[in-house]
Amino acid sequence: MFIAGPSVAEGYLNLDQVTEQSFVNVDLPWGESVKAYNTGDVCRFRSDGNLDIYGRNDRQVNINGYRVELLQIENTASSTQLVEKCCVIHHKGALYLFYTTQPERHITPEALLSLLKDELPYYMWPSKVIYESEIPLTLSGKVDESKLKENIDPIINGYDSEQNSAMMNAVAAIVRQAIPTFGGGVDEDFLSCGGNSLAIIKIVSDIKKVTGIELTSPQVYSNSKLASLVSLLETNGQLATGSAKTELARFLDELWLLKCRPVKTPRQRLVFFHCAGGSPYDVKSWERHIESHVEVFSVHLPTHGTRKSEPPMCSIAEMAESLSQELVNFGDIPLSFIGHSMGGLLAYETARKLKFKGVAVDNLIVVASRSPNMAPETKISDEKDDDKFLNKFF
Repeated sequence: MFIAGPSVAEGYLNLDQVTEQSFVNVDLPWGESVKAYNTGDVCRFRSDGNLDIYGRNDRQVNINGYRVELLQIENTASSTQLVEKCCVIHHKGALYLFYTTQPERHITPEALLSLLKDELPYYMWPSKVIYESEIPLTLSGKVDESKLKENIDPIINGYDSEQNSAMMNAVAAIVRQAIPTFGGGVDEDFLSCGGNSLAIIKIVSDIKKVTGIELTSPQVYSNSKLASLVSLLETNGQLATGSAKTELARFLDELWLLKCRPVKTPRQRLVFFHCAGGSPYDVKSWERHIESHVEVFSVHLPTHGTRKSEPPMCSIAEMAESLSQELVNFGDIPLSFIGHSMGGLLAYETARKLKFKGVAVDNLIVVASRSPNMAPETKISDEKDDDKFLNKFF
């Protein structure tokens, strides 16, 4: 939101740098240029002329490629009605939630983190949830983030290695290098401390360098506590075949997007939505018809939420909302969706939700499916030649 007019100041007195950051020249449609103040609020016009205000754009951060709105995490925490005040701090690539409660209605950090994990996608989970008796404020009444950040480093650096074995200390050092927010506790889940797929790959690589034992990513995912991981290493990473298969199945079952055809410098991106009861690999029969500059992803339709313990997703809208959060960064190059049967309905709804997030889907193709606004018997296309059909778009 930008504000201009005779009642808006020309700038900040004797603060030229702040003025330059906060005021911009805006070219109006009729040719006039005005100096406007950037409020930092994110909003949009409704069709009736009113404004919807979503929050602050200066509190949006990047976490492992995902755009995260800190206000959304705070609102989710506050909605529990057990949190009085809270503030999320982004520090060294991780998220920290500080909160206060009413004396008679306390909630532990562990319980609050569990509630947040039920409501938020995994990349928005705080690495640490920290209870404070009060949230420090500046003289102007805003949260004093600098004072909160002073409390973070002692939390990160509070690991005592003297009581642990040499193997435990070595693995703790490896994990902390990959996940700086990991506190080092033997029963602490390092995935809940900001761990992600890139961190897991680094842990696997560094463990092999230090110990000579080669683990797999699913093994680390399934042994995300230090004590469990060390126990696995002490058996040289060996698991029974049935156990290994179970781990791999669980690992694959939690994937949303499979990159079926990576391209070094893609010029277009295609996302395939398979039919109900189908497989992400159904795209293989389509992929050979598509030009080599197109990067291809396939959606693995989940039967549950982001985590396996979550209840099943019961509607197309619910699945599309979750999936749109994963695809919001895909709009950097022209983006196309192909949906087969029920996948067509999901592709349509996902494209619609992405539009509201500012991401355009250039081509939406439904195969043996329909738009939700069309009767089921309405024909979509008479084109029977796959090559001809796809060459219209790529």
